[in-house]
Amino acid sequence: MYPFRYSRLSTNPTRKKYLSRAESAIEYSWEPAQNWTPDSPTLVYFHGYDGEISPTDRKHKTWNILCLSDRSGLDEKGSWYVGTNGNPWILDDVESLISELTISGHLTLKNIFFSGKRMGGHAALYFHQKFSGNACLAYNPTTWLIGSKYANKYLQLLDSIFNDNDVHEYNDLAQLTNPMHNVFIAHGSNASNSYLDEQINRFTRSHSSVEVITFKQYSFGELFTFFRKFEVEVKPITLAKHQELESNFTTVSDISVKLNNRPTFTFSNSIDFSTDPHLDRTWRFWLQNLSWLTNHLEQLPEDIRDNQLRYIFQSWIDFISNDVSVDEFFYHDHSLAYRSLALLESLKYATSETITEIEKHIFEIGQLLVSPLEDNALSNHAFDQAIALFRIADYFMPNRNLEEWKEIALRRIKRELEYSFTEDGVHVENSPSYHHGMITNIHRSLKDVLKISNDQTIAGHIKDLSKTVPYLVWMRRPDGCVPPIGDSEEKVVSLALAKQISPDIFNESNEGMRVFGKGYAIWRKEKPQFHMTLKSCQHGRFHRHDDDCSITLWYEGMNLIHDSGLLFYHEKDLKRRYVRSPSGHSGIEIPKLKPIRNMFDKRTSRANVKQINPTKAEATLGMYANVDVKRTISGDHIKFVIEDEFCNKSLQIGVKQNFIISHHWGIEKSKDRITFQNDAGDSWAIQLEDTELMSTLKIEEVIISPMKNKIEKANKITFVPTTNRTRLKFLIGSIKDTLNSY
Repeated sequence: MYPFRYSRLSTNPTRKKYLSRAESAIEYSWEPAQNWTPDSPTLVYFHGYDGEISPTDRKHKTWNILCLSDRSGLDEKGSWYVGTNGNPWILDDVESLISELTISGHLTLKNIFFSGKRMGGHAALYFHQKFSGNACLAYNPTTWLIGSKYANKYLQLLDSIFNDNDVHEYNDLAQLTNPMHNVFIAHGSNASNSYLDEQINRFTRSHSSVEVITFKQYSFGELFTFFRKFEVEVKPITLAKHQELESNFTTVSDISVKLNNRPTFTFSNSIDFSTDPHLDRTWRFWLQNLSWLTNHLEQLPEDIRDNQLRYIFQSWIDFISNDVSVDEFFYHDHSLAYRSLALLESLKYATSETITEIEKHIFEIGQLLVSPLEDNALSNHAFDQAIALFRIADYFMPNRNLEEWKEIALRRIKRELEYSFTEDGVHVENSPSYHHGMITNIHRSLKDVLKISNDQTIAGHIKDLSKTVPYLVWMRRPDGCVPPIGDSEEKVVSLALAKQISPDIFNESNEGMRVFGKGYAIWRKEKPQFHMTLKSCQHGRFHRHDDDCSITLWYEGMNLIHDSGLLFYHEKDLKRRYVRSPSGHSGIEIPKLKPIRNMFDKRTSRANVKQINPTKAEATLGMYANVDVKRTISGDHIKFVIEDEFCNKSLQIGVKQNFIISHHWGIEKSKDRITFQNDAGDSWAIQLEDTELMSTLKIEEVIISPMKNKIEKANKITFVPTTNRTRLKFLIGSIKDTLNSY
């Protein structure tokens, strides 16, 4: 093991969900031993019914601690770590989690121990025999469910877990045939005689080697003391060193990189991976993931490519080996994927000695990527991680048995593909630019996978990409750009691949109004050029902005109503926080409530958009808890009406209606109308029926960022409604004539 991987495995406590699918059940925490080695003993502890993992779970000098909590079932309090409707998917998840931690080297099955209370004790007993653990201590465990008297208390829950026709072996542990070595059961004085006889004595009669013991205090400290006699000796670890690659510095070429929409930067004579000429975190991300490497080498004369690669790679190894280097992107989920793929591509320019050293680093990245701790499930990052893991496994397969790596990679690829798009083909990461980018990425990556694996599910997903095209075509404005919704940029997106995978849609008119993904209503017209969106959804975990019930409006090459855009990925920066916030969108803001950004919070599922008729759509707010707000838009490219409905609670706490307007528009207010006019004489207006609403009008200067890293001035107009319904009429079309006609 090299220091790069050792540093990660020994110092990476984690608390997260294990996600084999979009549905989450298992929460877990992993705490490596303070003196971690690959042989350190591991305690796997299962929390009981409605058990909650402490945010400050224990850390031990010599023991790894893996704590699990089942958050499935009724009210998310647990379902015995089994699953639903006879499908033992939670059992499978727990087994996969432990197996992946083993394959990635976090723990060893030669030194693993299990424990838990009640429901958790049931799971501990089952997985102890499943993994042939060193020892198990279960406290007041259940051992028999369906068919027992105990089950009468939980009939509704148990009926939702098991299938009457085929009850899983987990239901009755007394019937397990595997031997129960070093299994101990303790119980408290509060356990009834009937419970003891049915759940414990019955089990011990079937497994005579199981011992019932007295345990004074059931705690982690007591468990470590009790299990000590069953531990396997831990061997000290010796870390390997990379062989230093020598290069001829007289022939090292300058390195010029153009990253993250920034001007080209040139490293003369030497490269320093800590360089940040633009004070731009994302620029450093792209520099350190080496995705520029192949393109750089291709531009050099063939006879110096290997020397240049040796120099760059050795500089990278020196950088990650330096204690003073900032490790932000050493183990970053996406950076690991990009770096491994870039290094794999670079090998074609390397000689055998260079290849040997680069392969060592690639293999260690693979060992990290197979870990569930690094798997950033349900994200575009996780897709690229899985593709990288698959490519790494395939590269080393001739000399190593890495079938488990490939199976894990394929399983994760399929998970991401099943999750990534709605039924009608909208990418879930809340941003049209990501929709376009992921179509390209998925198509290219899956083509590469199919060159290696004849997996029919993967082949089917390539065919399914055709359903992603209609949303792209409709979201793309007549000028070829997508609006800067979420973390999108207002730039032209190509339809070349879309025309290849779904040519028929381009024979359709693609005008009028359509709703996609139950979250986006799009009005679109080619002549005159008109594009409007109404968004309200929280499909995915990432790139989420607080933009329920928000709109964008574009007409004849002009932005009328804006979304604030991406800006950059500095999440602590106040400007970045603003463009993601409700205040940064042309939608609904409730200043005294905190928006929900957790997609697993079921309250967010209220956010949706539905079509009412061919020109009318209704959006429901979901990002705020315990308030009811709706927005309805009806109309066309000449005029449309926005009707908002507010519950009393939202009015009482000061709900706002925001509209962000480009600074190119001058603003003039009259009794019942706000008129916007630019220097070219173009104008449009918002007409109000409620003069009291007009009296609440506030105009403030704000920022927008249609393109990454760039800021423009804008104006935000805000109304504070006092009635349950408001009606705003937007007058556009051939604007001067239109205004005169109303």
